[in-house]
Amino acid sequence: MNSTAQVSLEWLLLAAAFLALFAVLLPAFQLVAEAGFWGLEVAKAKSFADSFQQKTVLLNALGNGSRMVMRVSTGMPWIIKTEENRLEVWVLENEREKRFERQLSFPAISTEFEVVGSVQLVLQKQNNVLIVNRQFD
Repeated sequence: MNSTAQVSLEWLLLAAAFLALFAVLLPAFQLVAEAGFWGLEVAKAKSFADSFQQKTVLLNALGNGSRMVMRVSTGMPWIIKTEENRLEVWVLENEREKRFERQLSFPAISTEFEVVGSVQLVLQKQNNVLIVNRQFD
């Protein structure tokens, strides 16, 4: 009976050591996960900026009244701004921010808005000027 109790105590001690190690490493896992989420969001914003730029090239080739729809789904706050021949996209998280800037193929009406979650952007060419409107899902 004494041997069985000793084995149970050894297993209990081993489990306690494992839980203590897990508790110590948990903040490190959280930092790695946050860095990964940040990297994914930045890559998504860069891809969005590139796609937006390409759509304006296509819109520029089309006639007035042409429109295209882009769907944006963010996990962190973004600021999207169009001004003259420029698009700016910021990804924001606490003290970090990443900015992407792209040249547009024709002038845009100045707009600036924050996107969190899912939204559709309607890009429309009107009188050789780009108009960007957002529609919530």
